[in-house]
Amino acid sequence: MDFGRVEPGSDDFARIDLSLPLDPPGTIALLDSPGLRSLRESSAADPNIYVACPVWNHPGFINLIYPADARPPEYLRHYARHFNSIELNTTYYGVRPELLQRWRAMVPPDFKFVPKLSKTISHDRQLRDCESETLRFCNAVAELGDNLGPLFLLLPGGFAPDRFEDLARYVRRFPRELELSIELRHPAWFASEAGERIWSIFEEHGVTAIITDVAGRRDVLHQRLTSMRGTAVVRFVANGLHPTDYARLDEWIERLAEWLERGMQSVYFFLHQPDESQNVALAIYMIEALNRRCGLDLRPPEPIARQQELF
Repeated sequence: MDFGRVEPGSDDFARIDLSLPLDPPGTIALLDSPGLRSLRESSAADPNIYVACPVWNHPGFINLIYPADARPPEYLRHYARHFNSIELNTTYYGVRPELLQRWRAMVPPDFKFVPKLSKTISHDRQLRDCESETLRFCNAVAELGDNLGPLFLLLPGGFAPDRFEDLARYVRRFPRELELSIELRHPAWFASEAGERIWSIFEEHGVTAIITDVAGRRDVLHQRLTSMRGTAVVRFVANGLHPTDYARLDEWIERLAEWLERGMQSVYFFLHQPDESQNVALAIYMIEALNRRCGLDLRPPEPIARQQELF
């Protein structure tokens, strides 16, 4: 993901404060709300944690977590042995129900696809006059059944608060049986009253505000939780296994532990790297640290080299 990237060797990178901001009042209020408290008290199971990638067909996975003889048609099956979710960007360019059915057959029951809504909806129509396209998309991804996670709506960078009513109308009309997450990118959403208003509408309609942690746009690291279903979606843009990647993950592990202790039910944490194969190392680091910090039993990716050491 190139959005907001800054080269680690640049002077700009050295000047950026990469620490996590404090949770805003709206997040604290949501975590303390009766609805989330009830979810926490009624759930006997561990929370659902998904640490995952945006691709499964990266050649760098060969001989790392895929066997040397792995072929593209089987990449997803190999991927799903190491990760429990995927940020499904393919659907941004089109969606074919028969292909989704095939993918569903290749993953275990607890695996979650998080499909990106098509560019026809988000960028071409920009949420206007797209009811039929939205219904068609939702009907198609419903083929994923229990393997369907939140849907992911990425709005273009020029989609500003002057389009507030378009966004609010779309959220109100979105099928309530599906879970929607939305990433806003225009800076004005994070520096205006319109931002607070849209968070309230997200809360009212069960929408998750996606949090993006990227070096060059610290405003999109807004830390605003909005989902009364208890869902958080984070897109973490790393910098080639730079030491700050691990320091940032350490802060995220502490913050996620706090959120989970206060009632969050599901966390989707999507890793992005210039070389996506480097996400394997970050995922192992994060999952093992989360297990220690939160007393969980999440399964990290198992590199082939590590498997061979056992024999």
